Parts: sequence; C-alpha cells; structure tokens
Amino acid sequence: MREEQNKVGQKIIDDFIENKLPVKQLAQKYGYSKSYTNSILNGSRCKLCVRPNNMKKLLQQNKQIVSAKIDQETAQQIINEFCSGSSTYELADKFGLWQTSICNLVSGRAWKQCFRPNNIQEIIKSRNEKGWLKNNHNDYLHKQYPQLTEEQNEILIGSLLGDGTIKLGSLNCSFVKKQCKKYKVYVDWHLDKLSLYSSKIHEIHSDDKLICQNGIIEHIKTENRLIGYRFYTHQHPVFTKFRNKWYPEGNKIIPTDLKLTPLSIAIWFCDDGHNSFNNREAQIATQSFTFDEADFLCELIKEFNIQPSIMTKISAKTGRKQPILKCNSKSYDNLIELIKPYVIWDCMSHKIKWRPAMEQWQISGKLTEDDVLQIFKLSEIHKQHKIANIFNVHKNTISSLLRGDSWKHLQHLNTYIPKSIRSNK
Repeated sequence: MREEQNKVGQKIIDDFIENKLPVKQLAQKYGYSKSYTNSILNGSRCKLCVRPNNMKKLLQQNKQIVSAKIDQETAQQIINEFCSGSSTYELADKFGLWQTSICNLVSGRAWKQCFRPNNIQEIIKSRNEKGWLKNNHNDYLHKQYPQLTEEQNEILIGSLLGDGTIKLGSLNCSFVKKQCKKYKVYVDWHLDKLSLYSSKIHEIHSDDKLICQNGIIEHIKTENRLIGYRFYTHQHPVFTKFRNKWYPEGNKIIPTDLKLTPLSIAIWFCDDGHNSFNNREAQIATQSFTFDEADFLCELIKEFNIQPSIMTKISAKTGRKQPILKCNSKSYDNLIELIKPYVIWDCMSHKIKWRPAMEQWQISGKLTEDDVLQIFKLSEIHKQHKIANIFNVHKNTISSLLRGDSWKHLQHLNTYIPKSIRSNK
C-alpha cells in the first residue's frame, strides 16, 4: 500500500514541477483534496519521493491567498464559528473555500488583523487529534449519503473488472474511470447513475501520440489535444470498502465472493470487450488478472449459459503470458443477447452488433467472371471474410475460389494467391 502511495506521490510531484499546475488543478486531476495533494508536495506525506531543493519556493508561488476571496467581516465570522465548534471542513464547504485556506485563516497566517482567542493554538491542536477527525469529519461528510443501490453496486463491479479503479484519498477512497473522447456519453451516464457521489468529469489532454512505423511503436510529440474524459466521485466510505476488497495489498484482485449480473457483464464488456462481428466471436481483455482469476471468471459467466475459453497472449512489454477470455459459436450469441438490453449508448453500438450464423447455401450472392478477377486482386490486400462481405457471398466461396476448386478456367490469371494457399493446392 505504501509503495503504491509513493508511486502516485512521485507522479504528482513530477507533474507539479514539469507542467507548473496549480495545486487546486493538480488535486482535481488525481482525485485528491487540495490539502492532501499539498502534503505530498511539501513532504509531510510520501517522504521517500524525490523533490527539488526549491520546492518550498515553488509552493509559495503556487499558494492561493484567502484574503483575495473574502472580506474581514467574513474572515472574523469564520474564526468565531471555528472557535464555537465548527470544523475546517464544514467551514470550507459553507464559504466555498479550500480547507487549507480555512486553516491559514484560523491560525493567523492570513488575515492577521482579525481577533483570535489566546488559546487558539490549543484549540487547533485538539482538533487535529485522529479521534476527533474520525468521529466528526467523517460523520459530517457522509451522513447525508445513503448506501449504494443494487444497480450502483453492479455498475462498480463491472467497471472494476474493466476500466474503473478505486483511488486512495486523505481519509477515504474515490471511484475513478476514464474513457476516450468518443465515449463521452458513456462517461456522462456514470456521472448520472452515481449522482449523489459524483464529483465531476475532467478533460484529458495530451501532446503525446503513438505511431507505428515498420512494426515499431514510437511516442511522438504533437499539439496538445483532447483525448478523453476522466470521471471522479467524492471520497466516501462505500468506495473505501471496495478498495479494501479489490486492492487488499495495493494490486487489483478478483474477490472470491464476486457475483455477476447482466448489467455488470455489460459494463465489463463495454470497457474491455471486443466484438468481432464478421467472425462471430467476442473477446474480453483480462490481462491484468491471473490465469486462476480468469478461470474463476469463466465459471461465474457459465451461470449465464456463456462458456468462454482462455487464450494466452504474450505481453510485448514484459514477455509474460496473459489470459484473455474468448467466446465462440453459441456462447457469442448468448453473450450479445444477454448484454444487448443494457448497452443503451450509440457510441457503444459496435459492442452488440450481431448477425446470425449462415450456411453457404443461405447466401444469395452469385459471382461473374469480372467478380472473380477482382477477387484475385483483392486477395492480396484483404482477408477472405471481408471480400465475402463485399460480394455478398459466403467465406467458403472465396476460400474455394482461391484454392482453385472453382472457376478453374480462370485460375491461370490468379497471380495473387498467398503462398500458404498455393502450397496446399
């Protein structure tokens, strides 16, 4: 857990230095409070992280001054309410300020001309005790929030199997999910379904782009552009429970008491599923899980009359073997039928695109000599199933033609037959 916190802390520090982001914006980006983010930057948290020698100066330049937002009368009111028992979190919420700004005001680092009792430091110290923070701050933040509904639980389970994650916070955890920009409607739906807990949706910009040249993937710098969206919830104990169950030692696992539903499977497939419409098969990326966990997921899905098999993929980065779930034949039909009622977003329509299995005699297309000659040319650059779709014929018709089993009087014109097929003729 601590090692993971240090990794995240180092990312925040590097982002602060390289991009000169305000602490407020940095906190929103990583889903933390401003005070928690500031504690990482100043070294009171994640002490093993590397920081520049002038970090204090950088933070001072970045600091927001509370006096620019309120007048002296309001500042005195805040101090009086704090002394009467209100927490800095309550006051920050009430006056629309950051909690750190309230602390600066109460302690005298801001608005020094305001009146404060002589024992103000003793009051502040007593409020910093962990017992008070736990008993008062948590109750205040979450007393008005109900527990998750059954539907919300299913959404979280499907998301955690896919692209969702639970982020650590100062006192509790938050749910985070990001998608590319074409799935904005899908992200908006999550915001609506988790509305009581929702924070906001942040735009993701990048000046980094992946290109593939001669089979080599490279990173290049481009103009900063919008590439996606990231959805955050507020920090809340219900998400901390999910964190404890799904990340017991910092890394995501599959809980042994996991239960799947059609909705959770639909969310999971929208996140990490691939629908190969032409081949009538589907795959679900499970590379982040172990083979034992993939076996466990297969057993759970079998309850819905879906029987996936496990494929092995070799990671290009690490060379390690990774599992992928694959659904063929009848399981493919059952999967699409199961999730189709729940995939209501136009941007995800390709996930449920479907066609029935067809025998060769069911295809109405007929070929002419000109068609055959064109197929010979297309076979050099296109796969057989794609050519079959172009001419509205069965894939076996194209295979038979390229093997030389049909249209034999034109085979001498076929110079584009792949070597693997020629050797089998």
